[in-house]
Amino acid sequence: MAFIPSDLDALDKAIKSSRSKVKYADKEVEYRSMDEMFQARNFIMDELERTGQLAQQRKSQTSYASFSRD
Repeated sequence: MAFIPSDLDALDKAIKSSRSKVKYADKEVEYRSMDEMFQARNFIMDELERTGQLAQQRKSQTSYASFSRD
């Protein structure tokens, strides 16, 4: 199964709100415990890192401050 960064975002939102149901595109998954959700999150993160998608997402969300002396 191929994961995309929005899958990880959906799972993170569910964890933060203590919901056990997560919608991924056209599917809905109900987890039995928070431990199971964290295991799924780690698995998705590993897959996204392996395919390079997580690095791309992090890079696109990174901003840098610049300073100059005038």
